Amino acid sequence: MTSVIIRRVTNNLERMVRSRDGVRVSEALAAAQSNLETIEEICVQELDRRLAPLAQFARDHPIRRPPDSVLEQVSQDAGAALTACSGLNRPMLGKALLMLCAMADALSHTRYWPDGALGPAIATIGLLRSGQLPDPVAEDLISELQRCLVCYVQHADEALQRRID
Repeated sequence: MTSVIIRRVTNNLERMVRSRDGVRVSEALAAAQSNLETIEEICVQELDRRLAPLAQFARDHPIRRPPDSVLEQVSQDAGAALTACSGLNRPMLGKALLMLCAMADALSHTRYWPDGALGPAIATIGLLRSGQLPDPVAEDLISELQRCLVCYVQHADEALQRRID
């Protein structure tokens, strides 16, 4: 005999609207938008605080692979910037930060380091942060970053295979 368990997940908006003294959906959404606007400045400040060391990294390590500890710090800063970006409505910036996280992670597993390995991702993030990059151009740049990531992952896989063999 097969049994089926049905679970219903509810969110705060649904609870607000369906409660006995509930609010209208339009009012609940307006309140949510107001909350986002409240945290926007905090998110922007945190984003800028996390992007500053990334820009410094790009200036300090344009050619040579940095020590593992520095590369790990880049991953942490990029992850924290991605978290700060989540409170903003900047999907392209989030994608570029996610690419930087993945690229730094892949490069941390190998000695491969092309000139300026993370520089293009960090430069793209800076342009997206400043608002000077239209979305179609950002999409093209992110596609190129994805190509770089594929290459970095291949090198990481090869390094892992050498360790196994």
